[in-house]
Amino acid sequence: MENSMIDFFKAAYQNDSSCILILDKTGKLIWHNDSPAPFDIHRSLDDIFHFPEDNLPASGDYSYALNDILYEYHLTNVSDDYLIISCSDVPMVYRLFENRSSRESIENYVKQSKKEMLGISSSASQLNDYFEGFEDDNISTGELNEQINIIMNNCSQVLREHYLIEEFLRYYSDEETKESILNCSDILKAFAKNCREVFGPRGTTRVVCDPEPNVPIYASRQRLEFFLLCILIILRRDYPGIFRLEIGARSISDETVINMKLIPVGEEEEGCRLMSKSVPLYKDTPLHEMENIIIKRFLERYNGIMIDSTENENKSISMRFPTPEIGNIFTLKTPKKELYSQTIITPYHAVLSEISDFRYY
Repeated sequence: MENSMIDFFKAAYQNDSSCILILDKTGKLIWHNDSPAPFDIHRSLDDIFHFPEDNLPASGDYSYALNDILYEYHLTNVSDDYLIISCSDVPMVYRLFENRSSRESIENYVKQSKKEMLGISSSASQLNDYFEGFEDDNISTGELNEQINIIMNNCSQVLREHYLIEEFLRYYSDEETKESILNCSDILKAFAKNCREVFGPRGTTRVVCDPEPNVPIYASRQRLEFFLLCILIILRRDYPGIFRLEIGARSISDETVINMKLIPVGEEEEGCRLMSKSVPLYKDTPLHEMENIIIKRFLERYNGIMIDSTENENKSISMRFPTPEIGNIFTLKTPKKELYSQTIITPYHAVLSEISDFRYY
């Protein structure tokens, strides 16, 4: 590319808020402005954008997955000599929900369909009560309970997406995300207890929670709980078998650190689950995009960072947040309002449905 053209593009795109990449016909980076991108621009861009091998793509709007989150970009093919790519570090989901009309339409649909699904689960609960008082030697109570449990678990799996979208929508409300100084230790203990309840004796995750006492964190109680659910799903994905989950928290200097470590302890028996695992229709579609989006939102909102690592066969995620300034740690209190409520199918049941084997009856 001639220097005059480089100078032209520099003048045109240098101050653009989007990340602008100029590539030659081999896909090699020639120039870029300094706007942020969600990826390292010096790595192989073919691995990110998946350009076809035989010819350069036509001009148009495209999307790509990075860390299981979908992003979009606009590509201009200039006479097959070079490509101009305009991309943003904002996920596609953000752009969809930032439009108020779209957000309200989605919220209306989610709330209505969630109401219908909870109605089905409530009917299943009443049906179970009916059968408990109905005596017939020709009918196996155990078999009836299994069928009702299948109904409830299917409701849980459908509600999973609803709870995830509702959680994401809450980040558009200052009231829903309002932070306070929390006793992280107590919240983690309650989180572990609720997870044990949902996993039950048939679950493949054994939860051990041993945080330091009175570790403070500046966040919203409910947002923190849901964030931890998403972290747990990401930690357990693509890992068949039986695991011990170790949860801890501590204060280090001016940081509050939460750790989750997954340690394999055995093999899962074949065919022991009540529900079969879901198989995606399109193999390249991110399976846990909403969980990753909520994790990203929480870290942005409460100034956290996340580091994941694998050592031997042990996978761990470390989350770090600024430690709030408090006069007396013994005044820390744990809010009573939590996600594990009296609702039959709670966010714990729904979000963890793919890695649990919960029986309602």
